[in-house]
Amino acid sequence: MAGHQSTSHRRSGPIGGLLWLPVALLAAVLLGLASCDAVIMEVERVEVSLSTPTLTVGEEAQARAQVFASGGGGSANHSVQWTSERPSVATVSSDGWITAVSPGETRIAASAGGSHGMVTVRVELPPEPPEITTSSLPDGTVDESYSATLQASGGEAPYRWTLASGSLPVGLSLSTG
Repeated sequence: MAGHQSTSHRRSGPIGGLLWLPVALLAAVLLGLASCDAVIMEVERVEVSLSTPTLTVGEEAQARAQVFASGGGGSANHSVQWTSERPSVATVSSDGWITAVSPGETRIAASAGGSHGMVTVRVELPPEPPEITTSSLPDGTVDESYSATLQASGGEAPYRWTLASGSLPVGLSLSTG
């Protein structure tokens, strides 16, 4: 037709193409034409370590798990689930913190990808406090040297002697040995 002009505006170049890329990918995924598969390495073994395998009641320690991929592929990126064989002896949190509950022995397990590793934890009662067995000290005399030995039993030796209150007379001190 004479006198009639038709124009078409089409974006071209890198920006125009990039704007349609997310829409095209979304459509491909929705239509099942594209997929995204995560690479999950199979687990060969799980190793558990604990710096202190013997704890006293009430004490805490952190266990660590290392997950190894099959075929020597290094570390496998798997989440770890923690369990205690005997929670009445020691519990374990989801991040490997062990809490000693009562005397005994238990195994703490870390599981990942169908494999597991374990560490044995022993829980003991805390030591009894020492008992002072010296009932009295000999009298001292002014301007004469003085020495007396204090005795105790129980607890954990060596003992460190301190004053619970007050002070010693001038010139006297507590010493170890």
